[in-house]
Amino acid sequence: MEKFLKRTTAYSELVSVQNSDPDEGPSMVGGKKKAKTVSSTQYSESYLSYGFTFNGVEMTPTPLCLVCSEKLSNSAMVPSKLKRHLQTKHPSLQNKPTDYFVCLRVNTEKKATFMRKTTKTLPEKTTREEIFRFTSQYLNHGGLTWDNCTSVCTDGAAAMVGCTKGLVSRAKEKNPDLIVTHCFLHREALVAKTLPAELVPVLDDVVRIVNFVKTRPLKSRIFASLCEEMGAEHKALLLHTEV
Repeated sequence: MEKFLKRTTAYSELVSVQNSDPDEGPSMVGGKKKAKTVSSTQYSESYLSYGFTFNGVEMTPTPLCLVCSEKLSNSAMVPSKLKRHLQTKHPSLQNKPTDYFVCLRVNTEKKATFMRKTTKTLPEKTTREEIFRFTSQYLNHGGLTWDNCTSVCTDGAAAMVGCTKGLVSRAKEKNPDLIVTHCFLHREALVAKTLPAELVPVLDDVVRIVNFVKTRPLKSRIFASLCEEMGAEHKALLLHTEV
């Protein structure tokens, strides 16, 4: 009986050691697990020879192609992957000198600065007069007039194309030759409502999948992580809404 008890005690101690949490060793600080540090690849000026600059903060930069403006994931910040992008997407530029891409970067930065300075949002109301006044100020700031505007593209909202309260009618008072078009994305959304019977189930399935991912935070984070790994430019889905 004594031998049996000794063996049982030794076996229990062995099991308790094997089942102990490995994180309770050096990786534990004050009873809490250490946070895992995620390292990111830093940008190098030598990557300009492949036609890439970087986007985002310096600590976690993402490669940005100066030719097509495609954004890759941070994991793609290595010469082999950047070179492959240049050779496959822009083969005619793979023998260009680095100075060529330096000029592209300067032009890209100038455009970004211009957009930051000129892009503005409406302060409060979105009435016809407010939109017209704000747009007129923008044109005057750039030394332009409504005569220089050849067309206006809208989503068909009343504030934009209304006969009496729309921006278009106000703008045509300044330029009668103004051409008005309806946003093609908005038109596509309207056309989707009259799809042939055999295509309706396909669109319905896509909408259900998108809404399933978007309405669940965990699924959304996994989807964003997948897009990041694939180097996709867009990493978020939009809920389906009726137009």
